Amino acid sequence: MMSRDALIAPHVQAFFAEHLCQHKRVSPQTIASYRDTFRLLLNFVKEATGKEPSTLHIHEGVALLPRRLKPWLFSLLSSPVL
Repeated sequence: MMSRDALIAPHVQAFFAEHLCQHKRVSPQTIASYRDTFRLLLNFVKEATGKEPSTLHIHEGVALLPRRLKPWLFSLLSSPVL
């Protein structure tokens, strides 16, 4: 069984709460941009693995990125906007 340290969620939360807010002191607009980007990325990983983002381990997301992210992004960009 994987340790809790290998879960993606605590690292993403720390990135927002500690790195962006406390260390970098970025604007709310910058945080919103990062949030939206992470949301897209985590939706991709959820679609690719069938797992909720809160249960994903780092190795599950990283293994998918090189070969499957680019086609997925292009499919999003070519989708008609409602």
